[in-house]
Amino acid sequence: MTGVSNQEAMCQESVQAFSFGRDFLPFHKKELFKRIPSDNWNKILSSMKEFVKEVDFLTLEAFKNGDWSHFIFQDEHFLYHALHAHLHEQIDEEQFIRVCLYDACLRQNAGQNPASLKTYRLFDSSGEIDMVASRSLRAASMSFLNADEFRCFIEKLRALPSYSTSFFSVARTNASGIESQSHRFCDDELYRMITYAPLGLTGTISSFLTIGNQQLVLPPVLLYELFCARCGDHAITINPVIGYRPWEKLSDPSQRVIFIPCSLHSSSTREGQGLYSARTDEYNSVENVHRKDCSPLTVYHHDIYHLQIDSCNVHRSLWVDFAQYCGLHKKFPEKIEILDREFKIYTERNFSDSCKFWMSLANWICKPQLQSDKEAYEGRLNLSKQFISDKRDRFAQYSGLLEGVSGIERELKSNRIGTGISNEVFQVLKKVF
Repeated sequence: MTGVSNQEAMCQESVQAFSFGRDFLPFHKKELFKRIPSDNWNKILSSMKEFVKEVDFLTLEAFKNGDWSHFIFQDEHFLYHALHAHLHEQIDEEQFIRVCLYDACLRQNAGQNPASLKTYRLFDSSGEIDMVASRSLRAASMSFLNADEFRCFIEKLRALPSYSTSFFSVARTNASGIESQSHRFCDDELYRMITYAPLGLTGTISSFLTIGNQQLVLPPVLLYELFCARCGDHAITINPVIGYRPWEKLSDPSQRVIFIPCSLHSSSTREGQGLYSARTDEYNSVENVHRKDCSPLTVYHHDIYHLQIDSCNVHRSLWVDFAQYCGLHKKFPEKIEILDREFKIYTERNFSDSCKFWMSLANWICKPQLQSDKEAYEGRLNLSKQFISDKRDRFAQYSGLLEGVSGIERELKSNRIGTGISNEVFQVLKKVF
């Protein structure tokens, strides 16, 4: 086969029977699956052939409609059945992802009280709303959506098929495997970092999609509508993936990946500053993100954390420009950090967009100084000043972004940021301008 490697040829041969049709590309080339190494993909298909011969009509209906009481979900291989149905175009990608998330919730809940795993559907087939589900969504999104935005969110979900309004809730545990009264005492270090941060600027982030020790697990279609309810057209496009690859769309301001927990594929190891490297061993219930062990659902929640910030970040494109500028000037670590855009202040409502940008920039500049690295601090400061000077036309495209620091100083003083932090940020901003 000219121009095709032996490995690619083997992969194409293995998936040929599972294509939509003669001219359809193998599923392994779809965005959802293409990060899975070919050897692993072949193993998955081989296991699927072993465990699944056909998927009957009632099982298909259970996958489509999220009927979690169906006996198929007592079968330890139910995810292979769901994959089989998806590869035969019997259930769509959204439905397959929802089954993957349910599987991840079951695994997260293993050994705990079965009642700790809750399943919800906001609307039934007749359009009636489930008030328990509605109250859970309101409690878990209250820090992010105001009352009007929440009503908008509910109306957006009302327009979806009823099965698309399904979601889950699962308890987090402490080191002894006992349900904690608060997520602060969860065994998962990364989850604790995301969901418990007492500093003022992280209030919106810390309680998002959590209720006490419960983590709400919303499929991507619901997450997108939630972000649209607050951020409108600026909500970032969510790109579901199984596995990772280097430089995961971080340079694209219009979309960002979300990790879909899938026990058919081994864990992916994500290293440090946005660098990812795939593992090819068998499925493991432990992930590693930023060198911290965590559960697959925490990786999902971690990606939601970034999607939330990016949806609120009206300057995404400008930050990408700055990251590329850093790359041109050989500041590689700075480029990676800016591409990851972990600027929590963008989720806050008490500041202007202009203030959010300059505060984010000043805090980024200050970071090395806090670590007693004067050289790195000066390097970031000078790089920022040079970028602003060279790209002044880009800054002019954003209202109020070049008006100076006096307005920002007033905002800092009138809001709840600590005096020490605001003074430090203000001093850096004066140097930038």
